[in-house]
Amino acid sequence: MSSTEKVTQESVSRYILNQALAFHGWGLLYQGQVHSRRNSMDLAELTAKADSAVEPGGDFTKKVKFDFGDVGKLFIDGAAGKADNSDGDADATIKVTWDDFVKIAQGAMDPTMAFMQGKLKVEGDMSVAMQLQSLMKKFA
Repeated sequence: MSSTEKVTQESVSRYILNQALAFHGWGLLYQGQVHSRRNSMDLAELTAKADSAVEPGGDFTKKVKFDFGDVGKLFIDGAAGKADNSDGDADATIKVTWDDFVKIAQGAMDPTMAFMQGKLKVEGDMSVAMQLQSLMKKFA
């Protein structure tokens, strides 16, 4: 999506749905069973997978931050090819609680409804957030 294209509610909903499907690749489902938060992947494991998926000089060159509230943050710097838990400035920030993130990933919460209800928020450059789709495929 170019920066001149208008971001519509439909494009935002499509993005959120695609991201929720991509989250399944982050290991939130184990051997076909949904596990509780205590038994699912934690932020450290998610960060390690993200760090191994992003590469310097790759297609994704922006900075994106996932803000999971009290659980912490996942910061992806595409240009540097690094992911960590810092709170740096990002081109786009996706805010969602860890519990809601897990529910979306498990299919227990509709991502479009989460966005509409304010449970999932995207701040900053929406087009950058939508570029995450190509990076998320590497997590699967």
